[in-house]
Amino acid sequence: MKKRLIFVGALLLAGTVTTSLCMKNAAATTDLLAANIEAISAGEYPGWEGSELCGDASFHPNAILDKDPGTTTETVVCQQTGQLKFSRGVLFDSRYLKGITYTIGYETSSCQRYNLGSCCDPSQAGYHIINDGFR
Repeated sequence: MKKRLIFVGALLLAGTVTTSLCMKNAAATTDLLAANIEAISAGEYPGWEGSELCGDASFHPNAILDKDPGTTTETVVCQQTGQLKFSRGVLFDSRYLKGITYTIGYETSSCQRYNLGSCCDPSQAGYHIINDGFR
């Protein structure tokens, strides 16, 4: 009888300790979950800001280089031999002749918000000549 009483007491003690530990872990998990939800809803992503994420302060965090759909074309008349001015800048080539009309084709790209963890180098954004008027 004494052994049975000791055994029941040990079982009750083990059950109490196990229940106590489970309750502490559940409370800690709930607190952590609540803190994460609060941070996400506030737009805070610890460790995902600019230079920490990308390693370069000039990069745009959480963005990718996105190419605009289609190709833009412009038809311009050369005003000076050797250079052709269009809306995005000036193209230099000795084949451009004053008074001749040229059609320029280019694609544009920019850094666009994408997802956590990606970086965009803004120096790669801008325009890319597809047709310089000779192709």
